[in-house]
Amino acid sequence: MTNYSAQFQTYLKDKKLSEISIKNYVSDLRHFLTWSAKNNFNDFKPSVFSTYKSYLTDSKTPSKTINRYLSSLRKFGQFLKEEKMLMINPAEDLENIKSIKTGLNQVKRPVLLEEDMLGRFGEMLKKERLSQATIKNYLSDINQFLEFLKNAN
Repeated sequence: MTNYSAQFQTYLKDKKLSEISIKNYVSDLRHFLTWSAKNNFNDFKPSVFSTYKSYLTDSKTPSKTINRYLSSLRKFGQFLKEEKMLMINPAEDLENIKSIKTGLNQVKRPVLLEEDMLGRFGEMLKKERLSQATIKNYLSDINQFLEFLKNAN
């Protein structure tokens, strides 16, 4: 099996990043690789990165931590592309989450955005092997309903 952590570390050193940045990037990558191995994900597809993001959000990981992990994954995806291990950066469109303040002590918690939910739903529909037309119709209907709810308030 490929030792992505060591190769990524060498890549980061070649980019002249600070030792602490390299340490953090590699640590975050190891967290992702451990999670992906436990969940039997053996490739680097955008859907895997999106599922990992959902896992972090669902596990109530602080939003700043999630965003650091996502930043590390975007850098890792850049590495995969630049080193010609993949044709595209699978984490390129992986966006940071937003947070809202809640409670008296102003604790921040992650907010799963509508587009994330729709993306996850679309991925689930693909796994169910539904046709592209059916998936498009489902997502369109949900979008219209969400717009209706926004306008009803």
